[in-house]
Amino acid sequence: MAHIRRTTALYNMVPNLTWTILHLAPVTVFCFTWMRPLWVYVLLVAALLVALLPAIVYRKMQLGAEVAVYKRIGIMWVRRFSQDGDIINRLLRKRFPGYKVIHEPAGVRRYILRANMNERFHCGLFAFMTGIMVFAVVQAHYIWALVIAINNVLYNLYPMFLQQYNRIRLREISHHREGFDMFMRKERIGLY
Repeated sequence: MAHIRRTTALYNMVPNLTWTILHLAPVTVFCFTWMRPLWVYVLLVAALLVALLPAIVYRKMQLGAEVAVYKRIGIMWVRRFSQDGDIINRLLRKRFPGYKVIHEPAGVRRYILRANMNERFHCGLFAFMTGIMVFAVVQAHYIWALVIAINNVLYNLYPMFLQQYNRIRLREISHHREGFDMFMRKERIGLY
């Protein structure tokens, strides 16, 4: 089991590092080239505050209550290339037949808490990158603003929606699997 966990972590590191380098490199270059450190620090503090907002705020920011909403905006395409996504799971199942992201009822809680943490991370970073994009527009760096906006949507907005989709999907699945339903109560797993 430990070997499977290590391999899963290694496989998941590839899309994480790839997307992080691709999407944060332009932001980093812009910040070091055009912004004073004070503005970067102010935006980082604002981003941290956004990430620490109460759960009720995140509940209100939910795009939809049904998976169909997320499918219409292309979340299945994003899921294909993400951590614990379709490609990673297919590779893991080739190596470990029967592999599942959540293989036991107790894993539901861990998965939901990780989804909540990921959503908060991407929401905070979305606020940070939006601030940088606004700064770029005010300074008339329109190409930079466009590049940062595109990266912000791909690296933060869609991953936030993916976490929301995963929680809704997990809630639906849990009602059909014996033993999983008891772990889906809001107070037990931290659902928004």
